[in-house]
Amino acid sequence: MRLLDATATTPAGIRDDGASAAQRWSVHVNNVRSSLCAALANTFAVTRDLVGETFFHGMAAGFVRERLPTSGVLAAYGSEFPTFVGQNTQARGLPYLADVARLEWLRHEAAESPSDPGLDFAALSPLSEEHLARVRLTLHPTLRLMQSPHDIIAIWEWSLGASAERHALHLKPGPHRAGVSRPRSQVIVWTIDEVEFDLLQGFGAGAPLGELVAAVSGRDLGPTLVRLIDGGALGSCWDEGSSRDGSSS
Repeated sequence: MRLLDATATTPAGIRDDGASAAQRWSVHVNNVRSSLCAALANTFAVTRDLVGETFFHGMAAGFVRERLPTSGVLAAYGSEFPTFVGQNTQARGLPYLADVARLEWLRHEAAESPSDPGLDFAALSPLSEEHLARVRLTLHPTLRLMQSPHDIIAIWEWSLGASAERHALHLKPGPHRAGVSRPRSQVIVWTIDEVEFDLLQGFGAGAPLGELVAAVSGRDLGPTLVRLIDGGALGSCWDEGSSRDGSSS
């Protein structure tokens, strides 16, 4: 794509106008590159903080050279940046960096997703035990899940703190699981345990609640469901005899 190639032949439609056509084309290319780098810096602010402005700009510039936008929507740019970070040989000393970038992209996706009120616990309260066993819970449309061997939420939260208040960072061994959602106006990032992660994957696959409860022995899932609902992880409930919006079929 010639859009970002300042050495390419100047497009015929660009004329001399105070500066030569070649100079005007070069300025345009540099402006586009700068805009894309700035968009990446805004989306991956924690990643930028962890490596510093200069190092991040080098990675962003390299990404822009290799991965051109496929959409005219600037907010859609950067989905491949975490993978690019993971492949960057100069970042090998920071093995967690790519997963922190992935977490940031999930936050960005959640922020850009359409609003949805999510599941209200009151929708489950009047249901009988037999009915609850048949219920299928859908995932909230903004929900994003990820697993990492690194303590990415601790790293992310540490980076968000004021520099003068940052304490020594003590990372816990993995695996770690994170949930990202926007049940209301603000994106939230939260740690989820293995049972919660497996439940959410089961809900996403359409398994009925009774089947998932039976698979988890020795744990009261009532508080777990409340936590998932409060965290904005669940979207709606339905069963075989109703539509996904809860109306009778």
